[in-house]
Parts: sequence; structure tokens; C-alpha cells
Amino acid sequence: MAADQRRPPQRSWHDLKPAPSRIFIVGPSHPIGELAQAIDLAFGRSDLAHLHGFKLTDGRRIGILDPHYPAEWLDETTLKVREE
Repeated sequence: MAADQRRPPQRSWHDLKPAPSRIFIVGPSHPIGELAQAIDLAFGRSDLAHLHGFKLTDGRRIGILDPHYPAEWLDETTLKVREE
């Protein structure tokens, strides 16, 4: 392949300056899981089945409840933004 036909080096979103961002308006009655879904859609993620989670400042974690680790994660489908 000639030098002018080479592909540019692969980059990740970590390399972008400024980093990609979105602003969300979230009401207190919205479930945390809906916020996670809105973030996925806003960033155009094609694989909506990937794992995600939120870590609160007090160390608690909210995300997809895993029956193998029920004590480690709080269920995103039942917790509302106003509660956390």
C-alpha cells in the first residue's frame, strides 16, 4: 500500500479534546435506568445491551441488578433520581 493510502491511526474518545459531552435535564421521578438509557441514546451507542453503572460519592453502585451479586449493586429500575 502506498504511503498516501495508509489508514490514519485508530483513536478513541479518550483522545478527543474537548471530550464528547451532553447536557441532560432529569426530573426527580425518573428511574436511574432511564437516565442510563438516555445516555446510551444521546451518544449514539449501537450496542444498548452493554453493561453500565453509576458509582455514587458514598461508594454505592447502581446498575443492572445481577442475581449473583445482589448486595453489591442497587437496582436501576426501581431507584429514582430523587432518592439518590
